[in-house]
Amino acid sequence: MRLISIRNTIYGLLSIVALLLYSEGSYSGDMTMEEKDNFKRAMELAGNNKCGEAWDLISSSVTSDDRTAAMFASVLIIFTGLVPPGSPNDVLALHRHALILALHGMSRNEPESLKHTKGLLMVMPDEGIAGEILSCIDGNGDLSICESIAVGNGLIPKFQSYLGEIDGTNAKNAKAYCVSPSVIPR
Repeated sequence: MRLISIRNTIYGLLSIVALLLYSEGSYSGDMTMEEKDNFKRAMELAGNNKCGEAWDLISSSVTSDDRTAAMFASVLIIFTGLVPPGSPNDVLALHRHALILALHGMSRNEPESLKHTKGLLMVMPDEGIAGEILSCIDGNGDLSICESIAVGNGLIPKFQSYLGEIDGTNAKNAKAYCVSPSVIPR
Protein backbone atom coordinates (compact mmCIF):
# COMPACT_ATOMS: atom_id res chain seq x y z
CA MET A 1 0.00 0.00 0.00
CA ARG A 2 2.86 2.38 0.85
CA LEU A 3 4.45 1.76 -2.58
CA ILE A 4 1.22 2.73 -4.33
CA SER A 5 1.09 5.94 -2.29
CA ILE A 6 4.70 6.76 -3.17
CA ARG A 7 4.07 5.98 -6.84
CA ASN A 8 0.99 8.21 -6.91
CA THR A 9 2.94 11.01 -5.23
CA ILE A 10 5.70 10.70 -7.83
CA TYR A 11 3.15 10.71 -10.67
CA GLY A 12 1.51 13.76 -9.14
CA LEU A 13 4.82 15.60 -8.89
CA LEU A 14 5.77 14.65 -12.45
CA SER A 15 2.39 15.86 -13.66
CA ILE A 16 2.83 19.20 -11.92
CA VAL A 17 6.34 19.63 -13.33
CA ALA A 18 5.22 18.69 -16.83
CA LEU A 19 2.22 21.00 -16.63
CA LEU A 20 4.38 23.89 -15.46
CA LEU A 21 7.01 23.32 -18.11
CA TYR A 22 4.91 22.35 -21.06
CA SER A 23 1.37 23.65 -20.89
CA GLU A 24 1.73 27.41 -20.83
CA GLY A 25 4.87 28.11 -22.81
CA SER A 26 6.90 25.42 -24.43
CA TYR A 27 5.09 23.00 -26.69
CA SER A 28 1.85 24.97 -26.65
CA GLY A 29 2.51 27.62 -29.29
CA ASP A 30 0.04 26.60 -32.00
CA MET A 31 -2.45 24.78 -29.81
CA THR A 32 -6.02 25.99 -29.35
CA MET A 33 -7.32 26.60 -25.84
CA GLU A 34 -9.35 23.38 -26.12
CA GLU A 35 -6.22 21.40 -27.07
CA LYS A 36 -4.26 22.97 -24.19
CA ASP A 37 -7.07 22.07 -21.78
CA ASN A 38 -7.20 18.53 -23.19
CA PHE A 39 -3.47 18.07 -22.72
CA LYS A 40 -3.58 19.43 -19.16
CA ARG A 41 -6.43 17.04 -18.41
CA ALA A 42 -4.58 14.18 -20.15
CA MET A 43 -1.53 14.79 -17.95
CA GLU A 44 -3.73 14.67 -14.86
CA LEU A 45 -5.49 11.50 -16.02
CA ALA A 46 -2.25 9.72 -16.91
CA GLY A 47 -0.77 10.82 -13.59
CA ASN A 48 -3.70 9.04 -11.96
CA ASN A 49 -3.11 5.84 -13.96
CA LYS A 50 -5.97 6.54 -16.39
CA CYS A 51 -3.92 6.45 -19.58
CA GLY A 52 -6.75 5.10 -21.73
CA GLU A 53 -8.82 8.17 -20.96
CA ALA A 54 -5.78 10.42 -21.41
CA TRP A 55 -5.04 9.01 -24.87
CA ASP A 56 -8.69 9.35 -25.88
CA LEU A 57 -8.46 13.08 -25.09
CA ILE A 58 -5.34 13.76 -27.17
CA SER A 59 -5.36 11.18 -29.94
CA SER A 60 -7.34 13.24 -32.44
CA SER A 61 -4.80 16.09 -32.19
CA VAL A 62 -1.86 13.71 -32.53
CA THR A 63 -3.33 11.80 -35.46
CA SER A 64 -4.27 15.03 -37.27
CA ASP A 65 -0.51 15.53 -37.81
CA ASP A 66 -0.31 18.46 -35.38
CA ARG A 67 3.42 18.81 -34.64
CA THR A 68 2.88 20.57 -31.32
CA ALA A 69 0.49 17.82 -30.25
CA ALA A 70 3.05 15.20 -31.31
CA MET A 71 5.71 16.79 -29.10
CA PHE A 72 3.36 17.04 -26.15
CA ALA A 73 2.36 13.40 -26.59
CA SER A 74 6.06 12.46 -26.51
CA VAL A 75 6.49 14.36 -23.26
CA LEU A 76 3.35 12.73 -21.86
CA ILE A 77 4.73 9.27 -22.70
CA ILE A 78 8.05 9.98 -20.98
CA PHE A 79 6.65 11.71 -17.91
CA THR A 80 3.70 9.41 -17.26
CA GLY A 81 4.47 6.08 -18.92
CA LEU A 82 1.46 6.29 -21.25
CA VAL A 83 1.56 3.45 -23.77
CA PRO A 84 -0.41 4.21 -26.97
CA PRO A 85 -2.96 1.60 -28.11
CA GLY A 86 -1.76 -1.51 -29.88
CA SER A 87 1.76 -1.28 -28.40
CA PRO A 88 3.77 -3.98 -26.69
CA ASN A 89 4.40 -3.53 -22.99
CA ASP A 90 8.12 -2.85 -23.06
CA VAL A 91 10.51 0.03 -22.57
CA LEU A 92 11.76 -0.04 -26.16
CA ALA A 93 8.23 0.44 -27.50
CA LEU A 94 7.70 3.40 -25.19
CA HIS A 95 10.99 4.98 -26.16
CA ARG A 96 10.21 4.39 -29.83
CA HIS A 97 6.83 6.14 -29.53
CA ALA A 98 8.36 9.05 -27.64
CA LEU A 99 11.22 9.39 -30.14
CA ILE A 100 8.99 9.26 -33.24
CA LEU A 101 6.66 11.89 -31.81
CA ALA A 102 9.54 14.08 -30.59
CA LEU A 103 11.44 14.01 -33.90
CA HIS A 104 8.24 14.92 -35.72
CA GLY A 105 7.22 17.61 -33.24
CA MET A 106 10.46 19.42 -32.49
CA SER A 107 10.64 23.11 -33.32
CA ARG A 108 13.37 25.75 -33.33
CA ASN A 109 10.76 28.09 -31.83
CA GLU A 110 10.43 25.77 -28.84
CA PRO A 111 13.93 25.18 -27.39
CA GLU A 112 12.52 22.76 -24.80
CA SER A 113 11.35 20.53 -27.62
CA LEU A 114 14.92 20.29 -28.88
CA LYS A 115 16.21 19.46 -25.38
CA HIS A 116 13.56 16.77 -25.00
CA THR A 117 14.38 15.21 -28.39
CA LYS A 118 18.12 15.33 -27.76
CA GLY A 119 17.60 13.65 -24.38
CA LEU A 120 15.78 10.78 -26.06
CA LEU A 121 18.55 10.42 -28.64
CA MET A 122 21.32 10.43 -26.01
CA VAL A 123 20.14 7.17 -24.45
CA MET A 124 20.11 5.30 -27.76
CA PRO A 125 22.46 2.34 -28.16
CA ASP A 126 23.35 3.26 -31.78
CA GLU A 127 25.54 6.29 -31.21
CA GLY A 128 26.31 6.66 -34.92
CA ILE A 129 22.77 7.37 -36.09
CA ALA A 130 21.93 9.24 -32.88
CA GLY A 131 25.09 11.34 -33.27
CA GLU A 132 24.21 12.23 -36.85
CA ILE A 133 20.73 13.36 -35.82
CA LEU A 134 22.07 15.26 -32.80
CA SER A 135 24.53 17.10 -35.07
CA CYS A 136 21.67 17.95 -37.38
CA ILE A 137 19.58 19.31 -34.50
CA ASP A 138 22.54 21.34 -33.21
CA GLY A 139 22.97 22.88 -36.65
CA ASN A 140 20.80 25.76 -37.68
CA GLY A 141 19.11 24.01 -40.59
CA ASP A 142 15.66 22.73 -41.29
CA LEU A 143 14.62 20.24 -38.59
CA SER A 144 12.63 18.19 -41.10
CA ILE A 145 16.03 17.14 -42.48
CA CYS A 146 16.87 15.67 -39.07
CA GLU A 147 13.62 13.72 -39.09
CA SER A 148 14.43 12.54 -42.65
CA ILE A 149 17.84 11.30 -41.48
CA ALA A 150 16.12 9.22 -38.79
CA VAL A 151 13.65 7.83 -41.36
CA GLY A 152 16.37 7.20 -43.96
CA ASN A 153 18.46 5.24 -41.45
CA GLY A 154 15.47 3.12 -40.44
CA LEU A 155 15.39 4.52 -36.91
CA ILE A 156 11.77 5.64 -37.22
CA PRO A 157 9.04 5.24 -39.84
CA LYS A 158 7.62 8.13 -41.83
CA PHE A 159 5.13 9.93 -39.64
CA GLN A 160 2.16 8.98 -41.81
CA SER A 161 3.13 5.30 -41.46
CA TYR A 162 3.40 5.75 -37.72
CA LEU A 163 -0.06 7.31 -37.61
CA GLY A 164 -1.33 4.19 -39.38
CA GLU A 165 0.19 2.09 -36.58
CA ILE A 166 -1.41 4.00 -33.72
CA ASP A 167 -4.71 4.50 -35.50
CA GLY A 168 -4.89 1.13 -37.29
CA THR A 169 -7.07 -1.90 -36.75
CA ASN A 170 -4.98 -3.37 -33.91
CA ALA A 171 -4.91 -0.03 -32.11
CA LYS A 172 -8.66 0.49 -32.53
CA ASN A 173 -9.23 -2.82 -30.73
CA ALA A 174 -6.88 -1.88 -27.90
CA LYS A 175 -6.76 0.77 -25.21
CA ALA A 176 -3.83 2.91 -24.10
CA TYR A 177 -2.48 2.00 -20.68
CA CYS A 178 0.13 3.14 -18.18
CA VAL A 179 3.43 1.68 -17.08
CA SER A 180 5.72 3.10 -14.46
CA PRO A 181 7.71 6.01 -15.93
CA SER A 182 10.69 4.87 -13.83
CA VAL A 183 11.35 2.13 -16.40
CA ILE A 184 11.73 4.65 -19.23
CA PRO A 185 15.33 5.62 -20.05
CA ARG A 186 15.93 9.38 -19.95
